[in-house]
Amino acid sequence: MAPLDIEYFGRNADIANGASARRELAENASQPYKFAYARTALKYGLRVRGLVAGDSVLVPDFICESAIEPFDELGIEPLFYPIDPTLRPDWDAARLLIKPSAKALLVAHYFGQPQDICECLRFCEANGLDLIEDNAHGYGATYKGRLLGTFGKIGVSSPRKSFPISNGAYLYLADDVPIDLYELRLQPADSDTLLGKGKSLLRGLAPVAALLRYRRRLAEYRRRVRQSPPPYDSQDAFRSTRMPQDYGMDEANHVFLARQNLAEAADKRRAIYELWLGWAISHGLAPVFPRLSPGAAPLVFPAFAASRESRNDWFIRGHRAGIDMHSWPTLPRVIVEGNGGAMRSWERLVCFPIHQGMDERALESRLTRI
Repeated sequence: MAPLDIEYFGRNADIANGASARRELAENASQPYKFAYARTALKYGLRVRGLVAGDSVLVPDFICESAIEPFDELGIEPLFYPIDPTLRPDWDAARLLIKPSAKALLVAHYFGQPQDICECLRFCEANGLDLIEDNAHGYGATYKGRLLGTFGKIGVSSPRKSFPISNGAYLYLADDVPIDLYELRLQPADSDTLLGKGKSLLRGLAPVAALLRYRRRLAEYRRRVRQSPPPYDSQDAFRSTRMPQDYGMDEANHVFLARQNLAEAADKRRAIYELWLGWAISHGLAPVFPRLSPGAAPLVFPAFAASRESRNDWFIRGHRAGIDMHSWPTLPRVIVEGNGGAMRSWERLVCFPIHQGMDERALESRLTRI
């Protein structure tokens, strides 16, 4: 394992736009509205749609805890419905949860694979609910040629998960309703301080940048050889703290995203997905999505191992081979304590990395070493 090729197989960690000499909030006069994080975008979407304390929303039980944060802040009750092994809603079970306070249904486009939007809309229409699309995993994905996140009354996407930027999320609203964004602030960063700006300038010098890249890769190489993988088998290791403020997107990140070819990036991600698919099947793993939707923009390649122990073994093997395999999600505590179907899925799910910066031939070569 050469220390200089580690970065091809990890997550998008480097900030593509670099440190801006003068940071500022992205302009927010029109849709899609720009936030630092999808959870904040969702909070503003819920609020502008008129949901208040005492209302409830149907939410899949297989979901990251951070997505529940806006419900907690607004006093909205999540009614957790189960999903099937293909991560599709269990519609019969969801229907039984509906009560007078239910105002909406949230569906997650897991890992950038679109849900059946037509089916979701039919369910909502039949039960008097608004559709909320959680498209945090699939920025740039489409369904029947239309951008995911734009079908529901509320839609959120999180391009920071798919592109190497420090922050970035979009809010889509079905109606052109007034929205108050005056509380949004820039998220503090090291580059805001005089010392941070000096370091940024220094890092921008070509010789210094090259040296830092080499040292970072060498440190990563040594970490993988000498240390165990991160504690992906824990439901407590990666719980995030609540946001102390409502943050907006950095203008530099918005400019960077505006320059990206989303269709090209999605094509590259699907091609890497197909590499993982053939390899995974030959190694006894069960793909969550044996076939991708034509409009998918896969965030990762998700597959089920035979058991929790087998899943954990893949984490170790990937760590040693320089490939970041990881678990998902950090479930809400009430779901963990319930120890039901969502936990059974989490115990077997392993996510294999995908990003458009990967070298496909290098990945094929690396797969022979796992």
